[in-house]
Amino acid sequence: MDIERNHDRCEFGLTCQKGLCLGFNARQNIKFMTKILSKILLFSPVYPDQLSREVGSILTDLDDNAITSWVLYSKLKTINSYR
Repeated sequence: MDIERNHDRCEFGLTCQKGLCLGFNARQNIKFMTKILSKILLFSPVYPDQLSREVGSILTDLDDNAITSWVLYSKLKTINSYR
């Protein structure tokens, strides 16, 4: 199996195999989702402080591509319980 270990070629630092970054599409989709769920839609001055912190944390993780879909799901589920 021909696996490249040079992460400098991939925007997300992923392992590449035969010129393809494994997991690239998932990371790219999460990156674009951040734009769709913009800060204007998610932040509101009427949110409780704890909720605002959670939303801010999620947005930071999304911006940094530092969150998995499962962790995102779990955090969104937790936020939903604040109602």
